[in-house]
Amino acid sequence: MTLRIRLVRWFLANALLAGISFLCAGGANQPALRLYLVAFGVMDFINILTINPVLARERSEPASEGTDPAVRSIASALFVATVAFGALDVGRLHWTFPFSKAVQMVAFAVFVAANALQIWAMAVNLFFSTALRLQTERGHELVRSGPYRYVRHPGYLAMFLVVLSTPFALGSKVALLPATMYGALILLRAVREDQFLLSNLPGYADYIEGAPYRLIPGVW
Repeated sequence: MTLRIRLVRWFLANALLAGISFLCAGGANQPALRLYLVAFGVMDFINILTINPVLARERSEPASEGTDPAVRSIASALFVATVAFGALDVGRLHWTFPFSKAVQMVAFAVFVAANALQIWAMAVNLFFSTALRLQTERGHELVRSGPYRYVRHPGYLAMFLVVLSTPFALGSKVALLPATMYGALILLRAVREDQFLLSNLPGYADYIEGAPYRLIPGVW
């Protein structure tokens, strides 16, 4: 996949997210929402520029759908729902009292850091596919460097933090509902992937001994 195609997809995806968000919010007059969308777009743009082209192709069009093919679509829908619910809440309906500015700023910092973690994980792991499958045609091998030295699934940790920080960054308690559903889906996917890799990827059992935590060092 060429850089030009990736940039076009980046533009269309971010334009669609912004359009949905501003439609739900009743306009573009919510500073937190504007800041969130700009940050999301910038981090996504950095990812577009830094990702390995072969990995970009695999993530966009996996050679096979793998195990749990519906997870990607469900996760994407829950992410969009999180942003949309938050925009609708803070912009039009005001269903709940907003979080304090301090909480929003901390959440925004977590959001940016989590995106950076995901970019790092993808830069290190050239097998960071959207499909849960063994990429034998690409010589799939175990990755132990970068953030994988500390947890086995830093990408899932990043996704978990990105979406769970979104309601707090936008200032909407209502958005916690789809965000929590997304978080539960990611946790289940991490367990599922652990089981899959343990059964199919050589050396993974030894890797678990050296990296005993799935997502959070010292916790789980």
